[in-house]
Amino acid sequence: MLPYQEHGTVDGPEKHKPATIDEPLYVELHGPSDVNWADNVVHARVNKEAGNKDKGKQELEEGQGEGEAESEEHRFCVKHMYNNFKAQYKGLVLKQILWGAVKATTEQDFNHWIEKIKTESLSAYNWLAGKDAKHWSRVFFKETVLCDMVCNNMCEAFNVAILAARDKPIITMMEMIRNYLMTRLVRKRAELEKWSHQIGPKVFWFAF
Repeated sequence: MLPYQEHGTVDGPEKHKPATIDEPLYVELHGPSDVNWADNVVHARVNKEAGNKDKGKQELEEGQGEGEAESEEHRFCVKHMYNNFKAQYKGLVLKQILWGAVKATTEQDFNHWIEKIKTESLSAYNWLAGKDAKHWSRVFFKETVLCDMVCNNMCEAFNVAILAARDKPIITMMEMIRNYLMTRLVRKRAELEKWSHQIGPKVFWFAF
């Protein structure tokens, strides 16, 4: 465990900021790669807090600080990536091709869509080639994470749900989130008990 503690800030009431060198922080570690990641986080934050903001910012942007541990997978939100893409490359055809590459589940299918976008617009192909496909195409996602989400919809919905709790002290915040999740689970269970089919309602109504 690395040292951490909750503290106030000068940025406003009940807000929190990264710990400085004199303020301990606790981080749960699961292996050697996580230790290296945690060391990089502390090093980058110390540089930032010590006044060497340029170096700290560079380390954070390069993934040496706030980046994920080596064992973790980082994915782009393709909706946001597409918004950046369409600012330069507009049109329904390019949109469909891009999403085809995003949802591809085999390398052959992925290469098919990439060749199509290369034929349609070489500059759009070059733009996309600058983004590592392991972050945005399903075919390159790790098999250890059994989730094929390519957008941040779930994260954003959760962030909205806990908005009232986010500015509270840590214990209060966790208790509010716990109460929200328990209430939601009970509500969903009650809805499920009324459902008589073998498959979920969203799949059922879509299929039939």
